[in-house]
Amino acid sequence: MSEVKRYTLPEVPHLVHGRTNDSLTPLTLFWTAAGLELNVRGSELWVEFTADWDIHEPWYSFMVNGEFFSRRMAQKGTERVCVFRGMDPEKVKNAPYQSVCHQLDESNMDDPEQWAVTWRCYLRKFQ
Repeated sequence: MSEVKRYTLPEVPHLVHGRTNDSLTPLTLFWTAAGLELNVRGSELWVEFTADWDIHEPWYSFMVNGEFFSRRMAQKGTERVCVFRGMDPEKVKNAPYQSVCHQLDESNMDDPEQWAVTWRCYLRKFQ
C-alpha cells in the first residue's frame, strides 16, 4: 500500500474555469460554471472545500474522463470530498470540478404584483 501524497493547487497542473479572484491559495470560485480541471495519475483523488453562504446553497459536481461521478451540496465550513477511488493508478484521469447554483423559479418574474424589492415590501405584500 502506497502512502497518500498531499499537494496544494499550485503544485499540480490545472485549468481554472469561470470567475475567480486570481488567487490559487485559496482558489475562490464564484457562481455557476466556475470550476477547476485536473489531469491526475493515481488510484484516488480527494479535494478539500471551504464554503460559506447566506442565501444560495452552492452545489458541486464531478466528472472523471467524461463520466458523471457525483453531485452534492457544499456544506458550510471545510470538508474533504472523495472525487474517485479504486481506479488504475497508472492511467491519467481528467477530473473537472464545476460549481453549480440551482436555477431560480422564474414563473412570476414578469408579474409586478409578485415583486418585493425589500424585506419590508415583502412583509407588506405577503403577510
